[in-house]
Formats: sequence, C-alpha cells, structure tokens
Amino acid sequence: MSQPKAEFIKVASGVAGFQTMPVEEDKRLPESAIRVELCDENDAEKIAEGLYACFPTAFWDRKEPLEMRPPEHSTRVKRMTKRILPSLSHPNMFWVKAVLASSGEMIGVAGWMGPGNPVIHNHFARSAVDFYGWREKMGWSDEDLDEIWSGVSEEQWNGKIAKDDALRREVVGDEPHW
Repeated sequence: MSQPKAEFIKVASGVAGFQTMPVEEDKRLPESAIRVELCDENDAEKIAEGLYACFPTAFWDRKEPLEMRPPEHSTRVKRMTKRILPSLSHPNMFWVKAVLASSGEMIGVAGWMGPGNPVIHNHFARSAVDFYGWREKMGWSDEDLDEIWSGVSEEQWNGKIAKDDALRREVVGDEPHW
C-alpha cells in the first residue's frame, strides 16, 4: 500500500555526507512488483556490487584509498564478496533483499545483526573473522586474509567500526537490539 508523500526534512550531513530525495509517488514501483526475501551465500557477490554502487565515491576513497586499491574494480568486488560470505550463514546475521517479482533481480539489500547475538561485534570488521570463527569455517590462512583485506585502510575501515561498536556498547549496553 502506497504511503502518502511525507514532508521533506533536510538533515545536516558532514562534509562527505549526502542525502537522497524521496522518490515521487508516480515513479515508485507498485508493491506487487517487489518481493522481500532473506539472502543466502549465493547473494554475496551481488551484495558486494550493491555496496560499491550505493555508497558515494568519497566514502570508498576513505575506506579503500586510491593508492591502496587494485587497478581492477572486479578485484575489489571479489575481495568484498569473500569478506561478506561467512556472515550470510551466521545465525544472528540477517541479510534481506528486495527483488523484482518479474525477474528475481536484486534491487536492494540491508543487513542487521539480530538481538540474539551475544555481544556487539560488527561483521564487517577484520577481527570478526576470528571472533566468529570464520577463519576456520572458511579455511582461510593468514595469507588469504591478507589478500582479502588488501587495499583497505585499517584506520578508516576497522578503526571506524571499532569506534562505532564502542559507542553502540555505551548506548545500549547488554540490551538485545536490532
């Protein structure tokens, strides 16, 4: 069911921030054109592609500085796919996709760690590999991990995640949350 158009509220964003405009009602897809489904391991590459498409260049320039990036974008997507893959079978991680009913094409995705997770530990952090036991599960060696994480700024990627996780712990404590 279509919602009435809400009044647009401009939200102040940082220097590298951005805000999109709401889609005009006459340009929205009807609800019947979209299905919402849980993702599985087969969706990892599409999720990675979507992350690169949806976040602005300035975001990726900080996370994956130009001087550290591989020359081929496909290499970045392959590495991100590998980093995402184990989270898709984690029992408390929920990846949800919007797909076109007509073709099954993924047109949107979101991921949440569910309230059943015993502690706050972001699945995107490199430390999640050992924290959640994914190194063993995936059979990754130290060399594999170095390859998967090459091209990524440790400070801008993992440092930012650690700060966000610390803030989340401070705000919600041990209370289960989405």
